[in-house]
Amino acid sequence: MLENMDVERIFDQMWDRISEKDVNVVQYPYRRALLNNIIMELPRYYELEKELAKKAKKEIDNHTVYEITLQDGSKFAIMCHDDVMYLGLGVRREIW
Repeated sequence: MLENMDVERIFDQMWDRISEKDVNVVQYPYRRALLNNIIMELPRYYELEKELAKKAKKEIDNHTVYEITLQDGSKFAIMCHDDVMYLGLGVRREIW
């Protein structure tokens, strides 16, 4: 289990990357996508989710996936599901 300090550091690092100027965010709405290669489960952090939705020009919803493309072209994804966020390395477009 991650300590609170570790979780805060992870959120800070994600926030820094997502807040960069040329970051592209695509939101897959309610139950339209799943994550590939889930590497971490974290508590749902609504401030980060608000920033993702803002960059995607969408509204926050439950069971959504955000695909983030960073300035260097690398990608990762975040799924917001009930009270948790999952961090993954890819998106699988699939209705579930």
